Amino acid sequence: MFVAILGSICTTPISTTLEVVTRQAIESFFEDSEIRKLKEKKEKAQLEYDIAKIESETKLLCRAIDENVIKKKKSNYYENVEKYSKVKDISVSIADNNKTIIKESKIPRAEFSQYILSSDDLEPDVNENATIEIVSPVLKKGKYKWVGIYNEEVIQFNMKSNEFKTLVQTGGIEFKNGSSIICNLITNKKINSEGEVKITGYDVTMVEKYFENDKPIETPEGRRNRQKKEAERMQQNLFDL
Repeated sequence: MFVAILGSICTTPISTTLEVVTRQAIESFFEDSEIRKLKEKKEKAQLEYDIAKIESETKLLCRAIDENVIKKKKSNYYENVEKYSKVKDISVSIADNNKTIIKESKIPRAEFSQYILSSDDLEPDVNENATIEIVSPVLKKGKYKWVGIYNEEVIQFNMKSNEFKTLVQTGGIEFKNGSSIICNLITNKKINSEGEVKITGYDVTMVEKYFENDKPIETPEGRRNRQKKEAERMQQNLFDL
């Protein structure tokens, strides 16, 4: 390190003083060193943040998958065991490396049904403020599905708002390229025998707003729903006083 500084000094013209050259060389060295350290520190912090984010998202995903898998596998198990009339109860204990964590507990036959899923249908996801870009509206009566873009994916959905369907079919609303709606969207899901969750369909139950030349227009049902929520909120505020 010191040799490098002396080397710089020796190659400097005589007109430049030794003090100035030495200071410049030292400042340059430490400046490069500090910049390098800061860069490495920033890159390390970014890397640690990225890794932590990935680990967090992976844990959440794995937890959701595990819950579904365990729930379905447990249901399959009890459903099969229930078929054998000689099985009166099941003993369960949880152990880690042969060390019991939870003591043995007995589940009587009468409780088997509590662990059996009555349906493969899961609780649907409800988004009361979903934005769907309309690709293909249905302009005639019948059980036809609309096509739109939701969360950057093309979906087919049932328009279950009869009020909005009537507005469209009677020409009260005209869709153009890029037209969107803000709506109450229900995502229906099922779980298969392996515990995998599958989306089985989408339903729009209410349209709050639609866009006309990029201007949001509140629908009559959207206005009624907003007024109802405002009244409930005011009533709740009175109870809180």
